[in-house]
Amino acid sequence: MQKGAVLIIDDTTLPEVSNSVYAFSVTTLANRPEDVKAFLYAVEKAVQDINADKIKYKDLMVELKLVPPSVVGDYNIPTFPSASVPTEAQFIDALNWALKGGLVKAEQTYADNVNSSFLPK
Repeated sequence: MQKGAVLIIDDTTLPEVSNSVYAFSVTTLANRPEDVKAFLYAVEKAVQDINADKIKYKDLMVELKLVPPSVVGDYNIPTFPSASVPTEAQFIDALNWALKGGLVKAEQTYADNVNSSFLPK
């Protein structure tokens, strides 16, 4: 923390709610399933590589502007989670938030929206 920054919340302390979400259209899933699998495989490979040697990737994170140069010395790259899908409870929580905010207009089901078959094995 620098230049008067104030920590509000540290998502590394809440792994059950700290997620990255990748969404694909039904058309893409139907017409390009191998491309979706290849994309998710590449993400998983990056996660494994970074987790295996975090120091190796600090300069790249600065270059890509993921971490400001002024904090790179103090920044600890977190351990990124392996490929997974949200639990039904996580899905419902996010859906309720999206409904409340008007981002989603109708109720959705977990089964219609979450599919782990595309994840790397």
